[in-house]
Amino acid sequence: MASKENHTNTSSQRLVIFGEGAWGKALGSVARAAGSTVRFWKRDEDLEPFLGWGKAFIVALPSFCLRGFLSSFPQKPVGPFAIASKGIEAKTGKFMHEVAQEIFPHHPVMLLGGPNMALEIQNGLPAACTLAGPSKECAAELALFLKSQKFNLTFTHDVVSCQVASVFKNILAVGCGLLCSHNQGDNAQALFLTKGFHEMVFVGKHLGGQLAAFLDFCGIGDFMLTCYSPLSRNRSFGKAFGQGLDLQKAHEKFMAEGVWSMEGLMTRALREKIDLPLVGDLCRVLKGHTPLKQGIANLVSAPSPHLMYL
Repeated sequence: MASKENHTNTSSQRLVIFGEGAWGKALGSVARAAGSTVRFWKRDEDLEPFLGWGKAFIVALPSFCLRGFLSSFPQKPVGPFAIASKGIEAKTGKFMHEVAQEIFPHHPVMLLGGPNMALEIQNGLPAACTLAGPSKECAAELALFLKSQKFNLTFTHDVVSCQVASVFKNILAVGCGLLCSHNQGDNAQALFLTKGFHEMVFVGKHLGGQLAAFLDFCGIGDFMLTCYSPLSRNRSFGKAFGQGLDLQKAHEKFMAEGVWSMEGLMTRALREKIDLPLVGDLCRVLKGHTPLKQGIANLVSAPSPHLMYL
């Protein structure tokens, strides 16, 4: 049965959110604060009524669900369409916008990224996001459904950098959790993240992105929040794993996107011939190829090829 939230409203500001998890609900609260009428799609519901009712659409599902979900659409969405899922496919190494473009090749799909903890947004605290996409006009149209005094939006054409940042920040947050689990201190985390930021920007530029987007809400903003906040699922996963919780159990407990993303990013790096020393070290720790204590030491002590050491 379809969600029964304000279905009789005839306003043109009708937003459909695909996914009613914590992030989807948070976006719903943002949209209602902006004066939008919100309708949530739940798993196994018929998509067609939602596509007919909505004037704008946001996908807030886990990244590994995106391809199957979009492939099930009976028709293309008519109106602004954004993906709030953050990740990269493990087998193909494709980012979320590439998956969407493959399924909807002529539809202007946007990405939504930024420093947002769902719990804080649901509690009415201020936040911000970046909309990335090919059309500023489409982004401005979608912004009408979301923007309020407590929720600001910026725009960038740089979809690549937005996607790279959304993947890296989750992976690096796992590393921060590992360092925290072994009491390596704030200095070590800052050192690790500085190297990680350089590695992230290097990948983004290699794939055609620019530095500016990495300095926006979708870049450094989301990067800082995910890596340092105690509410971060990826940081919490890394901390639990470092303290001895089994990889599978830790993953099931925290549903950390960073764990799914590592394999996809390494797949993409191999295909593009990109060197990822920091992410590679982290992968080897999680897979048990490097002993935990040695792996954590490597995250801090291994030199970065993107920095000039003395």
